Amino acid sequence: VLQYRSVLAIALFVLAVSLQMARACWEEAVLARAFPAFAAYRLRTSFLVPRDPVRFLTMFIADPMARRRSALVVSSTVGLLVLVLTVLPRLA
Repeated sequence: VLQYRSVLAIALFVLAVSLQMARACWEEAVLARAFPAFAAYRLRTSFLVPRDPVRFLTMFIADPMARRRSALVVSSTVGLLVLVLTVLPRLA
């Protein structure tokens, strides 16, 4: 959207977000059918945005496992981005 700044880009962005939201809702329905305990988990956990963002962020400070998982996700994302930025220009 920021790159093209057009109505079509905005429409495609809205479509992509809508499809991802629908997929997430469908996935939750599948999880609820597959795992009986999912309903209780869903009551404790918000859908997309944490209910208490401060508590959510302090969890990463207090929990070493959460810090390790976050570091793994961030480093994997950066590594994948570097790989794409390195390989993609050579393919063109």
